[in-house]
Amino acid sequence: MGQTGKKSEKGPVCWRKRVKSEYMRLRQLKRFRRADEVKSMFSSNRQKILERTEILNQEWKQRRIQPVHILTSFLLGTSLLPRVSVWLCTPTTTIFGLTSLSSSQWSSHTVAYCTSWLMKELFCAAVTVTIARLSPWPDETLRARCGL
Repeated sequence: MGQTGKKSEKGPVCWRKRVKSEYMRLRQLKRFRRADEVKSMFSSNRQKILERTEILNQEWKQRRIQPVHILTSFLLGTSLLPRVSVWLCTPTTTIFGLTSLSSSQWSSHTVAYCTSWLMKELFCAAVTVTIARLSPWPDETLRARCGL
């Protein structure tokens, strides 16, 4: 006639688990869908960049300008060593009666590690403490002098 006490107690718990798992599944699908959209946007942007670079290189060949070398995924690896490439640039010229000049062009594909801001911070901190002890200058003057 009616449900037993055990089934009615298990019912809501079972439904809560089902609802929670369905909710998590939908969130996961949404996350995966967004990741796929980002990947497709990245690949389409990369394709546009390659096409535009090819067009510019064709135009520059007519003007005798050195073409742009596109980095491949091999050069953009996660290696800690700096990747440096050398190209020989030989533009056509009529300077000093020469037909062409050659010079090596070094191009680094890594971002330089710069610590100059740290030294400036330490110096300004020391100067700020010293000046604050010695003179009654306002904080704005200290910031202006240290470039903060």
